[in-house]
Amino acid sequence: MPFMTLSKATLVLFAASLILLLTQHVKAHSYADCIDWRFKDPKKPSWSDKHGACFGYARRFPLKAKPFAKLDSDNPNRHYQQSHKNPDPNHSLPCSDGRQGEEPGADETMANPISAAYNGKDKHGRKTGVQTVSKAGEKLCIRWPAKNHAVPSEKNQPVTIALSKVNPKKDPTQLQFLDNIIAELNYKNCTDKSKDTDIWSCGDCFKLPTNLKPGNVVMQWRWKLNSNEFYTSCADIKIEPPSITAPTVDIPSKTTSTFHTPTSASSASSASSAPSTSQIPSSASSALSASPTSASASPIAFSV
Repeated sequence: MPFMTLSKATLVLFAASLILLLTQHVKAHSYADCIDWRFKDPKKPSWSDKHGACFGYARRFPLKAKPFAKLDSDNPNRHYQQSHKNPDPNHSLPCSDGRQGEEPGADETMANPISAAYNGKDKHGRKTGVQTVSKAGEKLCIRWPAKNHAVPSEKNQPVTIALSKVNPKKDPTQLQFLDNIIAELNYKNCTDKSKDTDIWSCGDCFKLPTNLKPGNVVMQWRWKLNSNEFYTSCADIKIEPPSITAPTVDIPSKTTSTFHTPTSASSASSASSAPSTSQIPSSASSALSASPTSASASPIAFSV
């Protein structure tokens, strides 16, 4: 009987350990949660929902489907792990099609029109997020969940941000994305850390190139977990034309008047020829009664 008791205890311990390992495995994969994160207080940046809000998402990103960091258990799971074959991840599909890859993930292929991937509903009828709108040279901040990989014992593998050309007809290949990496972000840049290292909120910011033309560009978020293990998220960014500030031109007022003190000789003549106050409209009378300082008009600035 002692042997049987020991065997049951061992089996229970083994089963518990296996469940823990499987749980950790499920929670090990990250994805871009927000493409345009904005802090409530830029002086105290935080990636927590309490201290910021999202203004742009990845393609077909479900809103309020699950709590933050829990979409790796969604159906389908949000994270997409590129294939280790083809012959390697650098030749695999850059944006998930929901079918290929070590872990296919959610469909993030380009929509036609591009706007169809945003502000609508996914195949489960859930509302999807809006498209990111920005301008050349502006800063964007991207958020992602730590998924247990931001702890001190983990190697800090960077996130790369790559862009397509303006208005592509299809998604670039992975090699084309690799030719246009515009930023490397700090994966471990996390805030509001709790005991649950899986749900730490993390993110980082970068600036869009200043030479981007108006239109749509495809952005790829790509994170390397291990030597041959890459995860990606894809989004379209609408680049708006730059704001044009009109030059200010000073144009002298045509109503500027010069006041002179009349001589005694001219006073009588002026008095006889000038209309009485009662003959002058009230608005004009007010202007005449104004002091020389207030009546002298300064140049008026017009925006052209």
